[in-house]
Amino acid sequence: MRMVPTSANGLPAFALYMRDPDGVHRAFQVQQVTVGADGVRHVTVWFGAALFARFGLPVELA
Repeated sequence: MRMVPTSANGLPAFALYMRDPDGVHRAFQVQQVTVGADGVRHVTVWFGAALFARFGLPVELA
């Protein structure tokens, strides 16, 4: 897995890429993180490679 920091709705988020058997990391999900005083309070997850374009992210990483 590889994670790329981004933001969603003004909150921290991460794009998650999963490595396929051919060694290429491909778009998997975007995780939006809500952080409180004690750490992570909530994580919202969206699945789908099409969403990555809305974040200006590639669907594959070298």
